Amino acid sequence: MHQADKEPGALAELRALLDVASSPSQWLRSVDDATLDAYRLAHKTPAAAAEKLLATARWRDEYGVDDILRAWPADRSPGATLVRRHWPVGVAGRNHRGCPVLFNRFSRVDFGALQEQATLELMVRQAVYFLELVSQQARAHGDGRAATCIFDTGCDEGEESSNPASDWTTLASYMHSMLAYVGAATKVTEAHYPAIYANIFFVRSPQYFSDGWRFAASMLDEQTRNTTTLCAGVPMERLLELMPASAVPTCLGGESPLALPVGGKLAKPDS
Repeated sequence: MHQADKEPGALAELRALLDVASSPSQWLRSVDDATLDAYRLAHKTPAAAAEKLLATARWRDEYGVDDILRAWPADRSPGATLVRRHWPVGVAGRNHRGCPVLFNRFSRVDFGALQEQATLELMVRQAVYFLELVSQQARAHGDGRAATCIFDTGCDEGEESSNPASDWTTLASYMHSMLAYVGAATKVTEAHYPAIYANIFFVRSPQYFSDGWRFAASMLDEQTRNTTTLCAGVPMERLLELMPASAVPTCLGGESPLALPVGGKLAKPDS
């Protein structure tokens, strides 16, 4: 049972502060109790939570989030097309609570080349697309805070990582570009999609990623850190406690039919 079930008075107070019924924001007028409660728990006072909700409503209008599930796949600009075609990410299935399992193959994303050839802004826009997709699918099953996210930071046998890590300079450049993306995407997630994931896993993590995680974790709020697990291998037993094998990608030993772009190192454009 969520805190929302235990403290209806707190949610009523929050709705009163927001004056939801007269809001010009369609999203705010239709916001559900689970979303309100996520903001309430993420901030110290109802007034602070209301301020953040109003900020999210403004951001959604300015960023065009209400239309992003249509607009992002329809964006045929070279940068947006490159991000979609290169980045292996998608919904692998549903967990035992009926909510989405998002699978993101970080090891096959060439963060530096994408930032140069497509821009960090478009990379974050794709992140917002999947955040909105997961949020809407989770809410449709009655719980906007029960989704699962799996970041795969390893490779299959014979598969080349987007980061060969052949020397310190190459590794440092890769970590810099990856952390730039992580920082930007995390800022959006924590500000506008608090507590969207009940569980976050980083699996098949090489040593350099584990080392970098110590720094990356400092970018996260307490709630995100508490729901995140970093694994050198694949915690299959734990994953199967949360989801059926049909929601676990095949590269991790599961049976999900999810098909993704190959990813990997991007070729430099012709000069």
